[in-house]
Amino acid sequence: MSRIGIIGTGSMGSMLTRKFIESGKVSPGDVFIYNRTPEKMNDLVNNYGAIGCAGNGEVAGRSDIIFLCVGPDEVKDVLPEIRPFLDGKKLIVSIVSDVPLKKLSELSGVNVVRVIPSITSEYGAGVSVLVFGEEVPQFAREEILSLFGSISRSYVTTEDKISLLSDLTSSSPAIIASIMQQYALAGVRRGGISIEDAEFLVRETFTGTAKLLSGNDYDFSSLISGVATEGGITAEGLDVIEKEIPEVFDNVLSRMSEKHLRVEENSL
Repeated sequence: MSRIGIIGTGSMGSMLTRKFIESGKVSPGDVFIYNRTPEKMNDLVNNYGAIGCAGNGEVAGRSDIIFLCVGPDEVKDVLPEIRPFLDGKKLIVSIVSDVPLKKLSELSGVNVVRVIPSITSEYGAGVSVLVFGEEVPQFAREEILSLFGSISRSYVTTEDKISLLSDLTSSSPAIIASIMQQYALAGVRRGGISIEDAEFLVRETFTGTAKLLSGNDYDFSSLISGVATEGGITAEGLDVIEKEIPEVFDNVLSRMSEKHLRVEENSL
């Protein structure tokens, strides 16, 4: 396995560092990290054995695969900074939202992969969405797929679809949690139940529902029909959802798409 560099150990950079090491795919001594504020970096050094570096250039110089885990507005500064430490054998893996492959390649001068990970990888679940630059060699593709396959399900797509798929995967934990929270709050408004109890009931039921869907016995449609009998109480609630929710989710995805475009424009 190649030596791994992580530039930026915020929430996602820290998670990737921890999960790659915990998966056994990478030895802690082959993981080189840097963060502008040292606290999170030091935690990964002290508790997971990653190698702390003095700067971005050191990470790039000591690594074969460099994970770029910074904000979109930082890319235009970080990549030119590390470019002197890069050569044709090295690979950039960017988890930065809405900075396209072309821009990343121009700034770095090397092959680039874009990945949209998810917080669900904390539990070895969910989906990581990947887009490979055209010149990324097959052995490097296989190594990246192996890394992300150890912490999630990998889904390879094309760059024109990555924003939408990001919304359906990486953003979904927050969207789903918000829906569940609003459903619990609706129960509280009906009266006779505390918010703590309502959230417990909805959360535990959602966890069980996810387990049903993770097996081979149910998909969305069969689970719905298995619970909601024709003319029954649940069917009344589903009627409201089918009439009113499509527009809500169309608006959710539309607003998120507009934000993707604004971020990309500002990154160019």
